[in-house]
Amino acid sequence: MRDPISGEKPPPDEIWLKQHTKKNKEGELQWSDLISKEVHEKLHDLVIQQEEVDPEAQLTHDEILLQVLGQKSGYFRGKGAGIRPPTKRTRYLDNMQEEVQKAIESARESMIESVKADVMKNLQEEMRANASDELRAEIRKSVEDDIRNDLTIQIQGQFNAMFQARMTAFFGSTTQSADISVPSNTRATNSGH
Repeated sequence: MRDPISGEKPPPDEIWLKQHTKKNKEGELQWSDLISKEVHEKLHDLVIQQEEVDPEAQLTHDEILLQVLGQKSGYFRGKGAGIRPPTKRTRYLDNMQEEVQKAIESARESMIESVKADVMKNLQEEMRANASDELRAEIRKSVEDDIRNDLTIQIQGQFNAMFQARMTAFFGSTTQSADISVPSNTRATNSGH
């Protein structure tokens, strides 16, 4: 029933007209029954309405038939028993599958967010630990440098006291005391400050 030139199907009202009429002896079209004529008028009105609607919002041929004829269990009205509308069970299963898919997607997103949060937490803890290790190493070095400087000063003081005692014992009490100290540039090098 397609147009031989354009290859398009004729509108549903024309298909209905061809399927539900026959020519009488005078060559006039005669309806098979009054209901078919009423259905044709409704189809024709809806087809004309669709011509005024935006092409993207227009109903398809099957949607026009479904709107005028309604849906009957077991077959697609106007199309016969070969084409069947989806059953309640099929629609139920489709809805269930869609809900399961949504639940899976929601769970997946939740798991991704949870993993992201765990990774961020671990990263922050690791950064704190690294910063803490670096701070401890810096404090340890500073304390070691301070201890080294204090020991150097104490050793220098003890060395001076021992030297003074020896000089006094060797030369007697009349000798002036000599102060021997580590040059100041040596202390600065050891302190690291």
